Amino acid sequence: MINWVVCGGKNGSPRITTDSYVFDILDRVCILYGRPSLIGCPESQGYQKLVKSWAQERRINLRSFSEHGKAKNRQSEFLRDRNMFNDIKPNLLVVFPGGNSGTLLSFAKKNGIQIVQLPSPVALGY
Repeated sequence: MINWVVCGGKNGSPRITTDSYVFDILDRVCILYGRPSLIGCPESQGYQKLVKSWAQERRINLRSFSEHGKAKNRQSEFLRDRNMFNDIKPNLLVVFPGGNSGTLLSFAKKNGIQIVQLPSPVALGY
């Protein structure tokens, strides 16, 4: 079973957060690394809604994870990211450009999880 965590894109501008970029790039990741059974995604990241639409169209389960507590700070992000990794048990971390993905990158490196850092939409002509 292949599971992904998808993150990043928090600072993506509306100009480049297009369906075609997100759908095309995730389809390419599927071809190269295998179709996931489950995707974990931090809630309210820039590309999260498009990732959710992509997953729904392909009948892939997606779980969104929100930060803990009322205060949105590094500690609540850390707890969310740790819980997401423990729940999803990803084989692959897919990182969209933009946003703070440092905690998830650290978890992935520490646990030997393969990381795919995606090119910007502009670099691909979107």
